[in-house]
Amino acid sequence: MRRILIDDEIRALASSYKDRLKFGRQRNYKSPKAKLKELLEQPELDETQKRYVRMIIAKWDELILVEPPFKSVIEDFEQIYKADEVSRLTIKNGEKKKFYKMIVDAMRYDYVQESIYANVMDSLGIRTCVYCNAQYAFSYSSGKKRFINYELDHWLPKSKYPYLCTSFYNLQPCCPKCNKSKLNEDTVHPFCLYTRDANKLYPFKFSIDNKSCAEYLLSHNRDVLRIAFASDEDGLKENMEQLFGISHQYQAHKDIAEEILWKSKIYNKTILDIYQDSFKELGFRKSDFNRFVLSNYDREEDILKRPLSKMMQDIAKQLGIIKIGGYSKGVLQDGRNCNTLSYDRNNGGED
Repeated sequence: MRRILIDDEIRALASSYKDRLKFGRQRNYKSPKAKLKELLEQPELDETQKRYVRMIIAKWDELILVEPPFKSVIEDFEQIYKADEVSRLTIKNGEKKKFYKMIVDAMRYDYVQESIYANVMDSLGIRTCVYCNAQYAFSYSSGKKRFINYELDHWLPKSKYPYLCTSFYNLQPCCPKCNKSKLNEDTVHPFCLYTRDANKLYPFKFSIDNKSCAEYLLSHNRDVLRIAFASDEDGLKENMEQLFGISHQYQAHKDIAEEILWKSKIYNKTILDIYQDSFKELGFRKSDFNRFVLSNYDREEDILKRPLSKMMQDIAKQLGIIKIGGYSKGVLQDGRNCNTLSYDRNNGGED
């Protein structure tokens, strides 16, 4: 639901990730290059396949840190095999095995999943699915055991681009539901978690449809509320709908939108001033006041820390409950107060 800006701090994290993958922390750890060299010894591989593996070994350091959209390395590998060809290649080694799966195994994708990426998520502050932001995606420790409550997806599918299966910027943590939704869609997903463009960090937007808001204020029936989902990037909303059904999924959270509407009517400036004074007296940080009012993280950079934070932030801003650096009283984007909107049942419009 939000992108991460590739800056020096993120590049340093990626470099640390590469070192961990390269050297490991287990006794008798076999590095990806060592495993790939073992793969080269497989007599079942023909010369073209061995050439493909040799290129992965030669470019391994670059592959782990290459930044999206990965065009330069893709062009090199497609001189040997096109992406669709790789996904279909089968090796007969006692039993049939997909060529790309042999590469994924050799590149230690298993080690990334089990031993490395949970620390990356902690460093990135990711605790929800990067696609739907409706489900938690995190890990936790109990004694020496690490429990993982997320799955790793790839922006470019590992079946077609196995050499990118452990590339730092190709990994996208998500909930099992969203990952399962993509299993039958072996295509490039247009939502890449990382970007170098600071203007593309927040491509999605939620809102309460104004007409449904007005009707709700008359009926107090939450079923009439409609949560709208949009994107300012061509094709991105349509893809998110096709894969994950975001709009339909979020209609199940009308009760949350309803509660934000309640707050827009009840939390006037006098009440908010009282709450804020109490906040100060108790020694809480002023910067956390909006989070208290919203009952969720209020800053855009914290969207991936808790489920539904993107929707709740957007609707709260639409209704004027929160704003950066303070709070304000509920004003809709069109300049009208949600409390004064009315719905004309005769013409089906707003006045």
